[in-house]
Amino acid sequence: MTLQEKVKIPYSLKQENRKNINLMSKSSYQIYHLTSSIAGGAGIATNRIHLLLRSDGYSSFLIRGDEIPPKPIHKLILNFKNAIKYLLPKRILNFRKYLKYNNYQAAYCFYQSKEDVKDGLNKSLFKNISEIDILFVYWISDFLNIYDIEFLKSKYDCRIIFVMVDQVHVSGGYHFLLKEYNQYLKKTGTKIEKPNKKKYSKQFKIKKEIISKISAEIIAFSNNDIETARECGFNFKKYWKTVIPIESEYLKPTEKASNDNSNVRTIFCCAYNLNDYRKGSDLFIKTLNSLDLMLDAKQKIKVLCSKDTNPNIFKFNKISSVYFDYNEDPKIYSKNYHDSDLFLFTS
Repeated sequence: MTLQEKVKIPYSLKQENRKNINLMSKSSYQIYHLTSSIAGGAGIATNRIHLLLRSDGYSSFLIRGDEIPPKPIHKLILNFKNAIKYLLPKRILNFRKYLKYNNYQAAYCFYQSKEDVKDGLNKSLFKNISEIDILFVYWISDFLNIYDIEFLKSKYDCRIIFVMVDQVHVSGGYHFLLKEYNQYLKKTGTKIEKPNKKKYSKQFKIKKEIISKISAEIIAFSNNDIETARECGFNFKKYWKTVIPIESEYLKPTEKASNDNSNVRTIFCCAYNLNDYRKGSDLFIKTLNSLDLMLDAKQKIKVLCSKDTNPNIFKFNKISSVYFDYNEDPKIYSKNYHDSDLFLFTS
């Protein structure tokens, strides 16, 4: 029986497919997940997949970039940056994010700029690991590069599966390849340019050669991303589409809306802030503008959103905002989910 036949869960993480797993083979396979962090959207998704595999009896391990002790000079710079963030008013930091994320580079964001370092970035991390059967590669920006992945393939002869928690795996280093966002920017008269095109092209060529050489596979979580992966120019061996597991014990559907006779309806907007147009926030705000005009005198809408959102956005007559502290703990943010009539994921 081949590894593909024995380990089916990497290809479909849906709860209902767990029964298809060969229970006799789980603990004998060494599964490793590479990620820069388990914070933020990409990190949370990575950790969920890792924990799901562990709960199913697999030998699953995380290797995290944020657990590597920084060099003294890097630690000093990081402490200095954190001190500035702590001292500056929130509104100034948010305004800086607005300028950074809503100019032409926001459509691409050159986050992985070290793919061409031939010696790799952190090969020494694996010196005490004797065996890897399946290697999942998530968000590894400036933690590992494609040469590290090639090295791991040659050392362990393992299956390499890239996981599209962003679009850097199907590009020469850009975090986003947002065609729709670029079209939006063009309509608003914003100049569209790809940052550092020469380096991007060089890294694209390197990745294309190595991905084909190591017979890498790729997992995506939407039809759009699967098509992007197929059309990117990289020759992945296989393309898989699945869903990211959720904390179903916290996020269960409620019947609040159908039982509530109030004229106030609550929308929970799942976005870190509404200033970052890459996340679809501009379309959400336009929708609220339309709703505000359609509501009669007795109807009201309340929007739950992060305190990082600029309050000046909400200039409506019948739509109000309620702010909460951003938190990645499902026990905490699920309360907002259950208090709402509509959960809106704009990204």
